[in-house]
Amino acid sequence: MSIFKNILVPVDFSVQSASVIRYALSWATVENGSVQVLYVNELTSLPFGSSSYPFGVVTFPELENEINEWAKEEYAKLLKEFSKADINKLSLKVMNGKAADTITSFASENGMDVIIMATHSHNLVEKFFLGSTMERVIRITQTPVVVLRDPSSAPAFPPKHVLATTDYSKESYYLFEPLLKLCEKVKAPVTLLAVDSLEASYLGEFDAEDKKNIDAGFNEKGVKAEWVKIRSTDAVEGILDYIQTTKPDLVAMTTHGRSGLSKILLGSTTESIIRQIHIPVLVIRSK
Repeated sequence: MSIFKNILVPVDFSVQSASVIRYALSWATVENGSVQVLYVNELTSLPFGSSSYPFGVVTFPELENEINEWAKEEYAKLLKEFSKADINKLSLKVMNGKAADTITSFASENGMDVIIMATHSHNLVEKFFLGSTMERVIRITQTPVVVLRDPSSAPAFPPKHVLATTDYSKESYYLFEPLLKLCEKVKAPVTLLAVDSLEASYLGEFDAEDKKNIDAGFNEKGVKAEWVKIRSTDAVEGILDYIQTTKPDLVAMTTHGRSGLSKILLGSTTESIIRQIHIPVLVIRSK
């Protein structure tokens, strides 16, 4: 498994797009990878029926073609900000459909190793009813996702220190394999942080045999790994306080847990962290 060879970068050609691509190119240099830029035109494909589109999709071919041509022109303008060597690693794909679903299916069908994307804010009403493309992608994709809240101010890659969070659950174990591969490649130490909180009904102890095997894996690859357990009012507050103190260059998390009404009202720890820090967050979805 690699997370540096085939990199997918969804863009909307906003002012953030060049910074996201530039950050993705820094990932690609680790294994001489390539960056697939993806623009999804969802303005001219309107579903009717349920959210699963059982009745079909209304399209507007002429407008669709105009927007797709505009995207290609914007991409050509954007390339002027990059060197010839960088341009050789870039390619553009323009697709039509719902953004999150198209991004997710493209990543799966084309063997993308990682998705690197910016998050965009919405007003409260739109956020409640529609959510965001980023949040839907990290909920439904099995491809690792790196989210940049502020691409222009993100710490440089490769990171000098990685912070990974765990709640000692089996679901959080899905983080360890890609985390090990990343830290081995970039030669970065990792802190494995657990937050003991009332919200989490207080953590127990990490399974001793599992911890032994995980430590052995890091040691075998020459990765320095430190386990840290702290107490806090809730998990998000504890993680944010620790980030503020230690200032890692990359945060790695799994997304799992709440669903239904509690998800709507409380959100998730991962999404809460993403919305509040300017550090890139690597998200691995538990199976």
